[in-house]
Amino acid sequence: MEPSGPTGKLPSADRSVRSREPVLLVVIRATLWIASALLLAFVTLCFWKRFDACTVVTLFPTWCWAGVGMLLVLVAWSRRRWRICGAIAAAWLLFLIVFSDTPISLLRAVEPGPSRDEMVRVVSLNCAGEARAAEEVAALDPDVVLIQESPWHANLEALAHKMYGPGNHVQLGPDASILARGEVTPVEVPPALRGNFVHARVDVDGATLDVISLRLHPCPIRLDIWSRECWENYQANRVTRRRQLAKIAAYIATLPADARLVVGGDFNCPPRDAVLSLLKLRLTDAFTIAGRGWGATIIELFGLPMIRIDQIWTSHLRATDVFALATQFSDHHMVIADFTLDNPQN
Repeated sequence: MEPSGPTGKLPSADRSVRSREPVLLVVIRATLWIASALLLAFVTLCFWKRFDACTVVTLFPTWCWAGVGMLLVLVAWSRRRWRICGAIAAAWLLFLIVFSDTPISLLRAVEPGPSRDEMVRVVSLNCAGEARAAEEVAALDPDVVLIQESPWHANLEALAHKMYGPGNHVQLGPDASILARGEVTPVEVPPALRGNFVHARVDVDGATLDVISLRLHPCPIRLDIWSRECWENYQANRVTRRRQLAKIAAYIATLPADARLVVGGDFNCPPRDAVLSLLKLRLTDAFTIAGRGWGATIIELFGLPMIRIDQIWTSHLRATDVFALATQFSDHHMVIADFTLDNPQN
């Protein structure tokens, strides 16, 4: 029988020995929460400054990094270190709130969508060259359709005729195209830019919209982030995309200041990517104004897309409802945005 004190309890020294954690376990737990804290500091800096050299970090959604950090904290959790582990977990939560893509859209998802009466509906879809994917937009009764990785021109012309009847309702490009309910007037684009976007003026309900459908340089899909080559590849990829978007932004700057603009398509980068700052002087990402639900459009994980690379930006239009919808024949989800022509948002 073990000796005990007057109260029948083990002496405090013996209780301390028995409650003492193995040194190895203490070291492992300390290593894990320190690793979580260092990861938090690193990714926070990357998302805050958006360095080109850290493009591979900001390509992944914030919840991916927060999930890793939270898992490390969970495994490191102990009664002795609950305060510091709790503080790190709270910091990860703050990171999610600050840097996530429009988290308020998830709250809007529980509300019914607004009525579409007297709204202008714009749909953007990367068709991956599939005519059947382009045909999926017809069920949404859009006023304007932005197409990327266009199917054969004959397929789009047939679709425009089916949706809108006879007349000039389509502007075709080598990659991106535009379909619209109203009269479509092609706008000449400088030869150096024709591979990335098309521009048309569209009459909708008596108003004229300057509509641009674009597709920027594709992003590589590499997960070997331990490789220096991977980081350099992503960095060079962003530089190329910035060069493309800088030319497009300069072109947009030549348009009248009071023009109603719709600029959308496949940007091939997340919505808070550094290159998109080139658009913010003139345009607003419609999803940040009226996004509803999960807005990501590509790279599905367990059936849920991870990244919102398909976007619609506008000027002098007020977004009332923006959401993404899965497609059957494309690897992209389509983006649907409703706008009013009055009460412009900027």
